[in-house]
Amino acid sequence: MLGCLCACTDAKPVRDVQPWPELNALFRDDARWVGGDGAYSCDLGNNRVLWLFGDSLIAKDATRNRDTATFIRNSAAIQTGYDPAQAFMAFYWGEKDGHPGSFIAEQGDRWFWPGACARTGKGLVLLGQWLHQESPGQWGFAAVGSAGLFIADADADPLTWQPQDAHLTAYGSAAIFGAAGVIAGDFLFAYGTTGATHDYLLARFRLADARLGDLSHAAFFTAGAWHAPDEFVGPPQAIFSLGAPESSVHFDAKRQQFMMIQTEGFGATTLAIRTAPEPEGPWSEPVSFYRPPESFEEGAFVYAGKAHPAIAGGGLAVSYVPSRFDDDPRPTPADYYFPHFVRVSF
Repeated sequence: MLGCLCACTDAKPVRDVQPWPELNALFRDDARWVGGDGAYSCDLGNNRVLWLFGDSLIAKDATRNRDTATFIRNSAAIQTGYDPAQAFMAFYWGEKDGHPGSFIAEQGDRWFWPGACARTGKGLVLLGQWLHQESPGQWGFAAVGSAGLFIADADADPLTWQPQDAHLTAYGSAAIFGAAGVIAGDFLFAYGTTGATHDYLLARFRLADARLGDLSHAAFFTAGAWHAPDEFVGPPQAIFSLGAPESSVHFDAKRQQFMMIQTEGFGATTLAIRTAPEPEGPWSEPVSFYRPPESFEEGAFVYAGKAHPAIAGGGLAVSYVPSRFDDDPRPTPADYYFPHFVRVSF
């Protein structure tokens, strides 16, 4: 059991964690898409899965040379077939001045980093954040605010999608909603993060509104109940602290509980799981269940842990991304800056 740590949650141990080579291979074979992080996913139905990536690399040609690749702020892919052993991928990006451009185009000097996504009827909601470069360097970016976009016809060719502003109501610019999301009952739930310890906040939107691309009527969970922004009960309270900038939440029907997958810590991280009976909690403390082999290396930088419940083929698909810090003089390994997948058995 490669790199696995002893773990249990609600007395249900993680039995095994193994690399998932067939799923990894889907992200390594495109002629020009040669890397990206984030790797949020959602089920589009009809045997299709949408993948959303943050900063991405697009090669100039089929030589797949990363050194001359174009850097863009986001990209997307459609996986056809839920079982990776029988699936295929198509990657998507935009065009700018005759060169590869971001799939969701920049707005002036700000760009879109994707977060959670959700199919809502015929349409598709994309959560995330708008950012801009505040100072030079790898960590010079700063959040402008939460982002909510709506695609009216999720079954159309992604190259024809026209993202519309869903007017996401968020509680100030200090909290960024979209780190994770889940549909449960009559609501779309969006998890937000705030502060250096990534305290998690929670908003919800009526699913009937989300189907129309309207995220302007948020309710926030605070003081143990749901409140509209104009009820003056104070800012939303954290449902837990020590979260992660990115995560996933899904409902496990077999165990009748919600599961959150995240990376724990910074740099040399582990993958961890939380559970809760309801989207608002109470959430368990994180339990580490796997340390990626890249986290054992000197100067490790592993992040972006999340689950992908739409993937079939046995076990829960969980991904993470290994990368290099800007000041690391060593060459970046060829398989870094791709999502890496493991199969988790409970």
